[in-house]
Amino acid sequence: MVVAPSPDAPAVTATLLNRLDVWAAHDLPTPDTPVTLYRLPGCFPHDQLLSRGWTFGDSSSRLTVDLDAIRLPDHPAPAVRAARNETDLRTVHSVLNEAFTDDPEHPHPDFDAFHHAQRRREGYHPDLWLLAELDSVPAGALIARDPVDRAWIAWFGVHPAHRRHGLGAQLLTTAFSLLRARGHRTVGVDVDTHNTGAMQAYLRRHAPSRRGRPVAQDLRLNPAPALRQARATPPVVGPGESQNDRC
Repeated sequence: MVVAPSPDAPAVTATLLNRLDVWAAHDLPTPDTPVTLYRLPGCFPHDQLLSRGWTFGDSSSRLTVDLDAIRLPDHPAPAVRAARNETDLRTVHSVLNEAFTDDPEHPHPDFDAFHHAQRRREGYHPDLWLLAELDSVPAGALIARDPVDRAWIAWFGVHPAHRRHGLGAQLLTTAFSLLRARGHRTVGVDVDTHNTGAMQAYLRRHAPSRRGRPVAQDLRLNPAPALRQARATPPVVGPGESQNDRC
């Protein structure tokens, strides 16, 4: 959501926020479905969002990893393999959910909803869904994407009981090798600003990267009071609009 500076900016901002409230109130699958707004720092009035029931959730920094600057192994990591079938895809999903069990901000959709959302994303490839196993037990997982113009690490996690075994490094190394073989020279990674886990540790040791400023702040809508208010509030109709217009 971006509003260009102008004398009409406050009115436009109010209209957009109202539309957001109405969408959240009427178009969500259930009244308790959380809504997350990914906000570029400083691009939207924080106080207005907070006054409408949004709460600050998290922030992330975007890294660009230079694949040409990494010494990647000639042979695949022994503990990592690509998903071979739907059972493996479900296992990847399960491991990722378990890896984020201790993160209260992490959503936990069921596999069908998660897979449907992933398939709609540009660069979806099931052979970029990776599993790391420890003594034949699924212990870590990673999902990469392969759009034409950029590569991306979308999801990455290691089960809490299997950390400190180097599985995170093997997952990242395997993903970077696969993406470089597909012609990519850089990979984008969004890392939690306060993360000190495997991703940050690996990147510090092995992967020269360009770190920018924080690129996103998650603001989450508290469904109960905000949605009740939005349901009782008709949309604000701006100049040249009708109530049937959707933003």
